[in-house]
Amino acid sequence: MSPVRIVGVGSPFGQDRIGWQAVEALSSTDLLQRFPDGLVSLHQCDRPGPHLLNVIRGADGAIIIDALQSGAEPGTLRCLEPQAFAGEADRFSSHGFGVSATLELGQSLGELPEFVRIVAIEMDPASAYSTALTPQLIQNLLDTIINKINEIISKTNLVSS
Repeated sequence: MSPVRIVGVGSPFGQDRIGWQAVEALSSTDLLQRFPDGLVSLHQCDRPGPHLLNVIRGADGAIIIDALQSGAEPGTLRCLEPQAFAGEADRFSSHGFGVSATLELGQSLGELPEFVRIVAIEMDPASAYSTALTPQLIQNLLDTIINKINEIISKTNLVSS
């Protein structure tokens, strides 16, 4: 069995911290206990780029949780494959060198895990670093993200205990 890395990307501030909050919420579930030690691990990454590639290097699977700006309703959650961003030049990113550019770089270098999914949460671009999402909406989003991560793991047989 090879490792799976779940990575919350973002900032410790504002709406962009939703990836970090999701990883914190996942750490309080039984997710890690359901698998042998080290098989599934949780990480927080304050910005994409080389650091994100280092975190996912050597894993068979990576699930990346990040905020997204695509014009959809704030709070919308989507599960995307890296190809969904091909050629977008991080148009949807809340980071300068975003997740899509990082994944394209990783693909070019042959360093991406075999399985990669991005759990993207839409945020309001006008208030990316504010706290425009209410605490109740954040809790609902975190519950939805946890369910989505569990669904990805179970439906893909990404890991087996």
